[in-house]
Amino acid sequence: ELLPRVFERLEAGDPGDPQSEDEAGWAGAFDEDYASVDWTQPAAAIHDQVRAWHLTFGSAKVPGPVADLDGERTKLLRTSLTDPGDDARAVECGDGRLWIVESEPVAT
Repeated sequence: ELLPRVFERLEAGDPGDPQSEDEAGWAGAFDEDYASVDWTQPAAAIHDQVRAWHLTFGSAKVPGPVADLDGERTKLLRTSLTDPGDDARAVECGDGRLWIVESEPVAT
């Protein structure tokens, strides 16, 4: 029911209704509770976590997502749910494998 009205307003050049400054807010980027990778989680959940952090464009106050790989803290930059070949590293997750396509060491 709302969509036809929206299109009418768009066609008429209506700029829309301004958002109330009192009700507006910024949720910000992710916090520490979403920064650590838990390898017991399903591969798709970890893959989604990596993808979500990528969209913060470095605006988070903490580095993420960070995983422990061979005793070293590593920031995961890109993962794949299927084997992409090349030099991707397979890691066992809670329900199968996830491939790390791109990562970097975390500065201590």
